[in-house]
Amino acid sequence: MLAHSHLPPAPAHEPPLRVAVIRRPANPLSLAVFEAALAPHWANEGITLLPCDENGPLPPSDLLWEPGAGWRLTAPVVRKAWQTRHPLLVTLHGLRPFVLPSPQDGPQADLVRQTLLADWQHLRHHAHVVSPSAFGAQEVQTIYGVPAEHLHIIPHGVDTALFHPPGLLQRLRPSRPALLHIATWQPVKNTDRVFAAYASLPSPKPALLAIVPGYPAADAPPPPPGVQLSTAARPAAELAALYRQALAFIAPSLRETFGMPLLEAMASGCPVLTANTSACAEVGQGAALLVDPADTQAIAQGLHTLITQATLRRRLSRSGLHRARAYPWAASAQTYAALMRCIARPERC
Repeated sequence: MLAHSHLPPAPAHEPPLRVAVIRRPANPLSLAVFEAALAPHWANEGITLLPCDENGPLPPSDLLWEPGAGWRLTAPVVRKAWQTRHPLLVTLHGLRPFVLPSPQDGPQADLVRQTLLADWQHLRHHAHVVSPSAFGAQEVQTIYGVPAEHLHIIPHGVDTALFHPPGLLQRLRPSRPALLHIATWQPVKNTDRVFAAYASLPSPKPALLAIVPGYPAADAPPPPPGVQLSTAARPAAELAALYRQALAFIAPSLRETFGMPLLEAMASGCPVLTANTSACAEVGQGAALLVDPADTQAIAQGLHTLITQATLRRRLSRSGLHRARAYPWAASAQTYAALMRCIARPERC
């Protein structure tokens, strides 16, 4: 079984490390959050980040870092790194289209899959790969054949300065808390089953606030009564306030390689319902109510349990806070920094 990466700290007087990092004009929000959370911690680790275009050239550096690999073609500068044996670190955020294909993968999905598999016949022997979960790492090993010695598990973190429990005045304020579902529209996020499960609950019941940017409102049937649907993206500070106000956060995704919203909700003191599969179970184990994401009735039963059992909600709120504290971004950044040093200067590890 693959284990989380445990690497030696930086030796005293370690020389600075120059890390070329691939930058793209447009990245998913989750990737932008990931990079922005890590970078501030690296100045104290002696790491200088050098922006690098995905098409090259590769700047003078000790290591090339591809922070956003997944369902996209291999960047030309990554090919250059493996051809010249330049030290290379790739963060792989998931291989969902290989195991759970979707129309959203695009008309060239088969070609993309074939190209990636061909590239990784070479990359797996040269690149070191980070996955944020044991689930994701096992998937990388199975699909791309990356050997265990090149595969590292470094979990994401959560910003507890932004995502934190409600203060005393907010707890005392009268309110009618709603269930909360936040997800960018993708079939894998299971929004349709969440709506169906909610619709099956008896009345009266709390509202379900669904923040689903990209939801195909024009083509989909209207959400059931009681669902307050918003298709507008919300800034992180507004999402943090919604977590603090919610009765529970509902996220039974069919598949996640990590699931940062789960930690955000937990850090906010919000009870969480999530899937008993993929990395959802890994992050949520012991700190969330786990259900079968493919079973609408099981999701509905979980919703009913959370709505009716205040004692359970309080227990999940406490255990979720404890779990979130185990995932500081500073720890992720330090582990990345140690790994980067070992890849660039293996003689020092």
